[in-house]
Amino acid sequence: MIKEISDFVMKKMNGKREIIPAPRLLNPRELADVITMRDDDLGLQRCTNISWVLGDWHPNAGFEWGYSGQGPTDFAVNILMHFTGGDAEFSMQHRIEFREKFVATMPRGGGRIKKEDILKFISEKSLVA
Repeated sequence: MIKEISDFVMKKMNGKREIIPAPRLLNPRELADVITMRDDDLGLQRCTNISWVLGDWHPNAGFEWGYSGQGPTDFAVNILMHFTGGDAEFSMQHRIEFREKFVATMPRGGGRIKKEDILKFISEKSLVA
């Protein structure tokens, strides 16, 4: 189990409520590895430690990973928003490249994006600008 899991969420399973582990949301300005989890057996479709700040909201909205699409794009832009302190222009400009490099390649079951890799990506893109 991932060490950073310190929160729990309630899910209704088989007609009753159960508590299952989930990653703790990062506080503003807190830089740590991005964690994703999916456990369909536990009734947990998906969860992460990144808050939703920016993106297209629609009925089936939600962060996704493991492919290229709207959910992974929204996840990518929100990771960049968190790590840049809310720089929407930078985050929108680099969301597709970040998605393809880190989010689309993540296993469906979840995983982690190292904070050092995210900071390196941001630094490299900032130097080019």
